[in-house]
Amino acid sequence: MQKKTNSPVKATRYTTPASSVTPPLGMSALDHYRRTPGASLPRTFEMIRDNEERTFQKSPDFFVTAGVVMGMGVDGLARPYEPGQTNEVLGILVGDTGNACTIKTRGSVILTLDGLDGLDHGKPVFVLGPDAFTLDGDLGGTEFGAIRYAESARRAAVAFRRSGDSRPLSLDVRTA
Repeated sequence: MQKKTNSPVKATRYTTPASSVTPPLGMSALDHYRRTPGASLPRTFEMIRDNEERTFQKSPDFFVTAGVVMGMGVDGLARPYEPGQTNEVLGILVGDTGNACTIKTRGSVILTLDGLDGLDHGKPVFVLGPDAFTLDGDLGGTEFGAIRYAESARRAAVAFRRSGDSRPLSLDVRTA
């Protein structure tokens, strides 16, 4: 039986091969990557009680922009979520430390979604890629969370959790 392995992480808008980073003398590649302007994926997380972060091992061969949805590869290492390349959704990357990363595995995040109508409370949200979300489950995505409330016709607060986490999502929108 042949062992299943992941394909290498490709350079994308949100990933940079460590070998392509040339730091000045006395600086690590990771420190240079952090100080070099590049892709930015700011995320707005809501301050709710149902919040969790965990640390996962990742390959030191690439750096990932914070805010990317991460998944678990067949090799047991965290990597940007890609259907067919990751077994499960871990959550949203908060920080990359080279050979490990901190991922928010539960919480609430503001996302841009098409097709909101104001009556979407509790509707499932699916992830299609590192920065791609949809309300349409027929597109082949993985369930990521559910809408807590719609801010506008294109922005919503989404309660999310790691794949396999059976605890219910916090969809309560009361402020008390």
